[in-house]
Amino acid sequence: MKSQLTSRIAVLSLLGLSAAVSFSHPVLAADGDGAKPEKKERPAGGRGGQRGGGPLMKALESLDLSADQKDKLKPILKEHAEKSKALRDDTTTERKAKMEKMKALMEETLGKVRPILTEAQNKQLDEALAKARAERGGGDKPKA
Repeated sequence: MKSQLTSRIAVLSLLGLSAAVSFSHPVLAADGDGAKPEKKERPAGGRGGQRGGGPLMKALESLDLSADQKDKLKPILKEHAEKSKALRDDTTTERKAKMEKMKALMEETLGKVRPILTEAQNKQLDEALAKARAERGGGDKPKA
């Protein structure tokens, strides 16, 4: 009698565990039609967790910017984020062409950002961007 009770408890435990696992896994938790759950939309100007706004945003966050500098940079960075998102979402352009356009966009944006920064901040920006490039495996330095 005691072994039957233990067996039933074990079976019920396994059923409960498998139900919990199946409902927590995104593919298994999909609707009956087999569709995957919708992905959350990325924040503007970033790839989500990996970059948190991209290397330029991270590099600028590392600088000691004044309130005036931040105010001047906001519209520039917003435009950069919108154009970057449009490029990423463009399904008609090949990957290599997208990379070239993204590089040109970065140079354009840096051309607008640099005059707002001090000489010391520009040097720190260059160092932070070089570090980001090294961490992700290279790429040419923007010439703006």
